[in-house]
Amino acid sequence: MGTDQGDSTEEQVPRGTSNSRAEVARLLRVAQHIGHLGPGEVDDHIDHAMVQAEVGSPQSGERWFDLGSGAGLPGLIFALDWEVEMFLVDRSGARCDFLRNSVEELDLADRVLVIEGDATEVARDPRYRGSADGVCARAFGSPAALAECAAPLLCTGGRLVVSEPPGRTNRWPSAGLALVGMGPATLNLGPPAMSLIQQVEVCPETFPRRWARLKKQPLF
Repeated sequence: MGTDQGDSTEEQVPRGTSNSRAEVARLLRVAQHIGHLGPGEVDDHIDHAMVQAEVGSPQSGERWFDLGSGAGLPGLIFALDWEVEMFLVDRSGARCDFLRNSVEELDLADRVLVIEGDATEVARDPRYRGSADGVCARAFGSPAALAECAAPLLCTGGRLVVSEPPGRTNRWPSAGLALVGMGPATLNLGPPAMSLIQQVEVCPETFPRRWARLKKQPLF
């Protein structure tokens, strides 16, 4: 940001309208072409990620994880427009290669790290467990699986913000969320719809379970 009070032009530029957005859009078009991003207008995908960030309310300097990052949404938008430290987690080597290239091209390597691996393993890693101010996800998997992987990463008071499928509500039973130390979900109807969930207690050490068991015996 500019520091000269006599020149406020840069400060008046709203989020998402800078040259960075054009570069993100270019990269996402490449992602669509190679199958890392689903159909739809790229600008709509970016707008969706911006709504998700606004609901999650990231603060500059916070640590966030994007689980199942895919082409980098919403994580790259969080990193660009909200200046957070971002960890993009994906199990696909090809997608992670694409993400690393995107991070370099967007000049974000100083505060964005791509982690190739299973989210359950990342959540058990002592370098990351309990360290996150926030977790975001757009198309990670079932609510139960996401809650079980996100909760161990979150510090007390941290929050999970997740995109909801059109027409789907009440996917987050409070009793199930309480098992991993989360409070009740708050639904933001949007559109697009988002759920916001706060970590109110430290997640028990028993979570997350191994992926096979997590899928066979979901929390809810």
